[in-house]
Amino acid sequence: MGQLRKDMSELDRVGQAGDWCFEGDDLGMFIRYGASFEQTVHVYIHPEMEGHWQWDGNREAPTLSPSIRVHYQGEDGQDVELWHGFLRAGSLETA
Repeated sequence: MGQLRKDMSELDRVGQAGDWCFEGDDLGMFIRYGASFEQTVHVYIHPEMEGHWQWDGNREAPTLSPSIRVHYQGEDGQDVELWHGFLRAGSLETA
């Protein structure tokens, strides 16, 4: 199970894969899906933000839906998936 971190600085310094922190006023979350801080994804959870994820309101063991897909378009135009999975009850699950 991941762990709630106080802020981005703590997520960077001591965070591990599966840890998260909240963005001010619960607008979004930063979720570390890999070993390095560069493997962190930002998702919006506030209902007024376009494209937001549904959040169950639990700060200590959050669940988001739908799934989270981290990807980019490569130089050749191909879609490159970095990670795809779920945050359920505070645990990351790879799809």
